[in-house]
Amino acid sequence: MTKWEVQHYTLCDGWINTELGEDNQPVRYDTEAEAMLELQDLMCELKDAADRGDMEPYSEEEWRVQQVEV
Repeated sequence: MTKWEVQHYTLCDGWINTELGEDNQPVRYDTEAEAMLELQDLMCELKDAADRGDMEPYSEEEWRVQQVEV
């Protein structure tokens, strides 16, 4: 079965899904569009946090939507 993930690039592990659901399992989406919408929302939240000085800014290049087999 094909699903979609929002993945973050880390130096230690490469591309990984860092988003966990209530069941502590990786969050996966049924469509690419759903995953892209989640990524856009995440980018807005991260930018807002950086603008407030709560964190260092992230580069959008550190994030992607990836198709995965489950």
